[in-house]
Amino acid sequence: MIVAIDLGGTKIKIAVVDGETISDSISIDANSHLGFVANIPRINIEINNLLKKNRITGIGLATPGVVDSKNFKVLGINEKYTDLVGLDLKKWA
Repeated sequence: MIVAIDLGGTKIKIAVVDGETISDSISIDANSHLGFVANIPRINIEINNLLKKNRITGIGLATPGVVDSKNFKVLGINEKYTDLVGLDLKKWA
């Protein structure tokens, strides 16, 4: 099972996914104008809550931009979450 995070402009959706099945999920207000870094504490709280109930083996992140998946870096993004560009996602995960 993995934790999937979808960084939407209005909502951040966090789910536990096993294949095509969502076994648990939460949706929180995005406050995307504040950026990704400002949302990290809230995202971490929700992930930790999901970890208490599920065995997680990985993490996936959907962002509104271009991601270098080999180096775990966001290369470009739209007007939301601009602080994601250059952030070390592997270190955060």
